[in-house]
Amino acid sequence: MWTWLSDNSSTIQAISGIVTAIVWIVYLQIFVSSFRRQRRSEILIHTGGNRADPRIFVSNLGF
Repeated sequence: MWTWLSDNSSTIQAISGIVTAIVWIVYLQIFVSSFRRQRRSEILIHTGGNRADPRIFVSNLGF
């Protein structure tokens, strides 16, 4: 078994490097998408008051 590992060490290193790169790319995609979602503004429009004197409240719920 040890001879097989030593004979194929370059292949194993290449495969582990590719897998590591894929994991980092997925992690970066999750990080960027959550950052964009957090920074996106969200507008809340709410009416309040009575019918004779209505008011409209506009709020920005974004970061």
